[in-house]
Amino acid sequence: MPKVDIENSCYAGKILFFDLSTKKSKSIDVSSELALKYLAGDGFGAYFLNKHVSGEVDPFDKENALIIAPGLWVGTTIPTAGKTGFFARAPLTNGWGEGIMGGRIGLAVKQAGYDALIITGKASEPSYLLIDNDEVILKNGEHLWGKNTRECAEMIKKDEKNNDLVVADIGIGGENLVRYAVIDCEERQAGRGGLGAVMGSKLLKAIAVRGDKDIRVKDPEKLEKLTLEWHEKMRNSSAFKDDGYYGTGEFLEWMNAERGTFPTRNWREGVFDERKHIDPYYWAPKYSIKNKACIQCTKPCGKAFVIKE
Repeated sequence: MPKVDIENSCYAGKILFFDLSTKKSKSIDVSSELALKYLAGDGFGAYFLNKHVSGEVDPFDKENALIIAPGLWVGTTIPTAGKTGFFARAPLTNGWGEGIMGGRIGLAVKQAGYDALIITGKASEPSYLLIDNDEVILKNGEHLWGKNTRECAEMIKKDEKNNDLVVADIGIGGENLVRYAVIDCEERQAGRGGLGAVMGSKLLKAIAVRGDKDIRVKDPEKLEKLTLEWHEKMRNSSAFKDDGYYGTGEFLEWMNAERGTFPTRNWREGVFDERKHIDPYYWAPKYSIKNKACIQCTKPCGKAFVIKE
């Protein structure tokens, strides 16, 4: 099998394990074989979840693992490649759980030196996990319990006197083990499967990360050239303007009217005639005031909006 130059191939180089029950951490090196077979992100999530969590484990058991795995190209200039995956046995389905978000938590994890974070066990009290480069500490978070995600993130930054921290956290739904609770980071969510409830079951309110390590590529000049080339192609795409103006929901009318595949009444139907007021063609021109992009994205589909009426 060929060898991978880990240090110059977008990898941070290590996997971090943290046991909430014992408050102990350890790290392992990313091997060339692991890098070639699974390519970070979803591949690492699938590999480590299958390796460390039995198919018989209840999603709320302390033996369930919560895995955070940034995509391989997170932290580079490659456009639209800034997503991070969260993985666990899912409370909503009792099976494979995967939620993808565009928040900066994955970038922070890689800059701290890790290609994946694997959290097991259960804290003895409401807590948050602080990772500052090589420093990994579980801290009391009782004062954060009951706060919404925005409040929690701001309180942690204030407590730590560090506005450079990137915080992924849960709200009241996750605390109360709502089986579709999400994990939030900077108004981006890992929204599938109820992974926020997995954090709640572990009494883990938040994960706060800061790092300042470089993410290296073998040929930066070639990467820059390719990035500029593909950025221009994306900007000239026919879908670029609509996606940027209306967001990713711009295709919903196509699903509804042309394909009959708009999820309606728990998929019993594929057409929803009353959907006008949830369509971005209705609310984006009326309420949107600016675009909000995920990291590394040239196509800002997120919207900040104000409702004045």
